[in-house]
Amino acid sequence: MTPARAALTAVLASWNQRSPRLRAAVAVLCTLALAAAIVVAFAMHDTSQPLFAAPLHAAQLAEVGDRLASWGIPFRATADGIVVPRALRRSTLLRLSLAGIPHRPLPSSLETLADAGPLTPDRVLEVRQRAGLEGEVAQALRTLEGVADARVIIAPGHEGTFVDEAATPTTASVRISPHEGVSFDTVRVRAVRAFVAAAVPGLAPDRVQVLDDRGAAFGDATTSIDENTLQVQVQSALDQVEGVGATLVRVRVVRDDDAREVVLRRVLPAGGALRSESAQEEYRNGGGAYHTGRSAVEDGSDVREEHAHLPAGRLRRISVAVFVDRARAGDLSKIRELVEAAAAVDPRRGDEVRVEALDFARSAPAAPRSSLPMLLVTLLPALLIGASLVAAAWIARPLAGGALEALRGIALRRAVERTPPPLAEARRLRAALDVEPPHAAAAVISALPASTAVAVLDLYPAEERERIVRRMATARADAIPSLESILGKYS
Repeated sequence: MTPARAALTAVLASWNQRSPRLRAAVAVLCTLALAAAIVVAFAMHDTSQPLFAAPLHAAQLAEVGDRLASWGIPFRATADGIVVPRALRRSTLLRLSLAGIPHRPLPSSLETLADAGPLTPDRVLEVRQRAGLEGEVAQALRTLEGVADARVIIAPGHEGTFVDEAATPTTASVRISPHEGVSFDTVRVRAVRAFVAAAVPGLAPDRVQVLDDRGAAFGDATTSIDENTLQVQVQSALDQVEGVGATLVRVRVVRDDDAREVVLRRVLPAGGALRSESAQEEYRNGGGAYHTGRSAVEDGSDVREEHAHLPAGRLRRISVAVFVDRARAGDLSKIRELVEAAAAVDPRRGDEVRVEALDFARSAPAAPRSSLPMLLVTLLPALLIGASLVAAAWIARPLAGGALEALRGIALRRAVERTPPPLAEARRLRAALDVEPPHAAAAVISALPASTAVAVLDLYPAEERERIVRRMATARADAIPSLESILGKYS
């Protein structure tokens, strides 16, 4: 019998000795442990899914990865995509779309000139180099704080073809999409112009036009006022004065979408008055005649015209509505003065400010949700596994003891069999078997341990040893005396 089979037999024997109630409890615990293992395996199963169906550019991979890391969303980057848990895919796509990510990939100079060869025309090389430069400058502008997206277009200048043709300078247009609530002041616009001009050879900062998403120029007094920015400024001022939640501010900025050219004509006198007139009357009694006349003298004038360009997107008026909680309302006139000052309201322009006290809706506070059910759901697999392990250890302890005892017995028997017996014992057995026929000696020696049987056989002559060995495979009959009876005769 092999050691493994002997150990299995010992374990089964120990199991059969247990009570039926204990064996039923062990079966139930094993079933629970199996169920817990299945739940844990299902929970740890990889259910990730690609976030985008199409492959992403290297710059888009880095952009999406940085944003997901800042949001704390688990993800895994592959060679051309992002993998996220299936349950978070839709919400993640929604948040990325609201943030405008990923941006359209912009080519770099290395990419646009990658396939250029020695036979590529110079004009094509110039166009590709300019496209790569536009992409690199736009990518650098995207990294600025408060910039959601940027696009750069460079118009190269050229010298005049003819003598009377003036040279055309290099110009650039920059479109910047700021983040929600971010405004660009004159200092930042000047910095953007200087940055773009420094990146493009031959470009002056005053030749760089910076626009927003509406097509209005940043830094213009008529277009720099933004609804969201103005609303945040007024709301923050009222929150500091009246308290958070006491007021609600809404701002509406109306702009003129048409561009206009205005001509102002002024007529100024050259010297004194512009025009002098005189009247004459004459009456002659003798002849009965009456004569009258008028004369006018133009002294000269100077006519001057002033042309003014009113761009599209200029400010027409500002309307501000302030809702004040009646339960916490203060002096409404003071609030109105504060709003007019914070929003730079100009009544001559048609700006309007309305402040009204209203009853705010107050919802009942939500009852705090207990975290105990969620905690139990989270810890249930771990508790089941722990209980199963403890029960298995308690049940397997006696079974392991029986198996250990069986293994020890097997090891002891094998050690005894491998240990050579003393020579005196072998000779005593040889002397006891000397009067026995070969088949009886073969039966007795077959029952001895292997080491003892070998030692006894070595004491026989070669011919007699061969006869005994040939008969050792034969089963011992009941008529053959046992080893103990033979040894008792000579003891």
